[in-house]
Amino acid sequence: MDKLINDNLPADKQEIDNIPDIIETIGDMSKEELIELYENSCLKLEDVEAQISAIKDILMDTIKGNGEVIGEYAVTKAKRFNWKPTLEQATELGAVKPAIDTAACKRLYEKGVEIAHTITNYLLIKKIVKKEEA
Repeated sequence: MDKLINDNLPADKQEIDNIPDIIETIGDMSKEELIELYENSCLKLEDVEAQISAIKDILMDTIKGNGEVIGEYAVTKAKRFNWKPTLEQATELGAVKPAIDTAACKRLYEKGVEIAHTITNYLLIKKIVKKEEA
């Protein structure tokens, strides 16, 4: 597997294979360097996720029955149903339950209505795609 390289780190720590080394270093990085490290990490994550998916597909095809013990690992084939009835069919079958309308709650809250809630803060990081001028 290719190693993730960050040219912004000192030469002896450019290979990002040791999380404690990264944690020690990132506090001193600029925002631009952090975004570059983030982008490189996302690309590496995509590669690793594709590899994991391929491995699971091969194991799923080669494991007999419901599972096997392989070395020190118990590998079990699992099954999850993803139901896709129409709302009409689900209602007719009694398979619908009430749910909180989060959009309505937000509108009411913005109008000053007291509604119990929590707030989660997170970052959205997206690469800006510039259109080439004609």
